[in-house]
Amino acid sequence: MYYVDADATGANNGSTWPNAFTTLQPALDAVLSGDQIWVAEGTYKPTAEHGGTGARYSSFQLKNGVALYGGFDPSVGDIAWQDRDWEANPTILSGDIGTAGNASDNSYHVF
Repeated sequence: MYYVDADATGANNGSTWPNAFTTLQPALDAVLSGDQIWVAEGTYKPTAEHGGTGARYSSFQLKNGVALYGGFDPSVGDIAWQDRDWEANPTILSGDIGTAGNASDNSYHVF
């Protein structure tokens, strides 16, 4: 299991909520088939370029057999994924990487 929380201040190795990766791509790079990634509430944008050069080619590269769950509030600690409150703690994967609301500088695709 790997953890992602943009507000984490620990070791940034994904091992716990305090040591969570602060962006999603390092977790996606580290996982193996059968692993889970738990993502804290917040908005996450792709950081890895695929299929071209430039920020607009940034997308999240998913791996087969990996479960990606959002909607967690790290302040409540480890809870079962089915007990998270994803409506109160939305996790958004956004391609709006440039100027907010300007579609001409967004990622071509998020996945």
